[in-house]
Amino acid sequence: MLAKQGWRIVQQPESLLARFLRSRYYPHGEFLSAGLGTRPSFAWRRLLFGRELLLKGLRLEVGNGETTKVWIDRWVDDPIEGLIAPWIRNTSFDANLMAASLIDRDTRRWNTQALQEIFVLGDIELILRRQPVINRGDFYSWKFNRSGNFTVKSAYWLACDVKTKTKQPEAHMLPSVNPLKEEVWKVLTVPKIKIFLWKTLNDALPVALSILKRGMKVDDRCQLYGDVEEDINHVLFTCHIARQVWAVAEIPSPRLGFNETSVFENLNFLLGVKKLRSGSADKRRAWPWVVLNLWKSRNKFLFEGRKWLAEEIVEKAKKEADEWFLAQVVEKEIHQKQPKDLKLVKQRWKPPPEEWLMCNIAYDWDKRSKSLGVAWVVRNHRGVVICHSRRAFAEIASKDQAKLQTIWAAESMNSLHFNKLIFAGVFEVLFGAVLRPQAWPSFLFQREEFIRSLVTNRGASFIADSVNQKGLVQSYVATGSPSWLFEFFVNESRFL
Repeated sequence: MLAKQGWRIVQQPESLLARFLRSRYYPHGEFLSAGLGTRPSFAWRRLLFGRELLLKGLRLEVGNGETTKVWIDRWVDDPIEGLIAPWIRNTSFDANLMAASLIDRDTRRWNTQALQEIFVLGDIELILRRQPVINRGDFYSWKFNRSGNFTVKSAYWLACDVKTKTKQPEAHMLPSVNPLKEEVWKVLTVPKIKIFLWKTLNDALPVALSILKRGMKVDDRCQLYGDVEEDINHVLFTCHIARQVWAVAEIPSPRLGFNETSVFENLNFLLGVKKLRSGSADKRRAWPWVVLNLWKSRNKFLFEGRKWLAEEIVEKAKKEADEWFLAQVVEKEIHQKQPKDLKLVKQRWKPPPEEWLMCNIAYDWDKRSKSLGVAWVVRNHRGVVICHSRRAFAEIASKDQAKLQTIWAAESMNSLHFNKLIFAGVFEVLFGAVLRPQAWPSFLFQREEFIRSLVTNRGASFIADSVNQKGLVQSYVATGSPSWLFEFFVNESRFL
């Protein structure tokens, strides 16, 4: 939450809080580089603490490029190394070069020739993936969310990831337990036991040692026998009652017994016990219920003071397992008796309101050949197709770039003079960026291109429309703009 407050200060530098903090702590700088200052308040100290996490996830995006220093700022997003400053290709270079000098103002994109003169080929490819947004100043986005907007969920994930890498480096040297976690969801048992097994593999059960790790003072000994420390592996496999239960259950066990320290090794054996030939299938399939009832037995003793016998635990587990498997057989029989000619309900095309048109857009991109096909179909409220079109594109390097090419459909609608029009397609990213730009900072370039395609040449279109709509058939050439469009052209010139 502290990092989120810092994000708001970065995104809204003219807010009341941001202006107050700037006047107090960084009058001639910016929040991301501000120091502690003299006599700092507790709130300012907390904001700087949250800023440490924020800096790990910020990505500098080039707007007009007037504040981004090419050789100093980390603005090139490398998928392996993260944000980096580009490599220096030439022996002589301008140390104060700004990104603005590398932008072609006519095409509103990077100047490819200028990039080739000063950057290495690898950096050029990375730079061209993210085009500048020249209508605004340079800005920041959050690189751990596809939209570029900061979320507490993504920040929490980043904080956990950083903590794991810094405080538990040995964990990255061990084999991954992800395959075990995947197998857990394939076990034939009730959903709550699958969740319980997943928590077991993630060290998420409230045993004594886990509670101690979280700063709470509790007795770390086994409350049943009080001889050793209580961890997950002890409760489920190595405690005296657990050993008795596994022996009575007659479920196959490892040749040398369950491992004394590794719950992963023990669960790995149980996940593969169905493939063993020893023991009956009815007994082998009950192991998930045995694990759960061992945990229930421990909790029953802690909170109610009642201790279950090994025979009780095994009998209860087998009964629950038999009932569940019987229910699956009955459900399967009922399903087989149902008629097989049920048809799937397909989502149909929804017509637009009367006097409106709908433009359905679709695309197909092939990653291997980098080819793209885009098509649009315009229909009225009765479903009658008014017109359609298809276009092929080549050398489209990414899926995001492919989606950007669908702007061609908007340009086509503009040239066809369709005013009351609804766009439809699987483009939640592009539409979200248009409607809520603050929530999609990573797609501001695509938003600007889409809007520009809708408003470009509007003035000329109005003059051309006057021939048929206003009956102005006289041909002419004149200086300035038509008097009836004077205000329109003045308003457009204000944004130049």
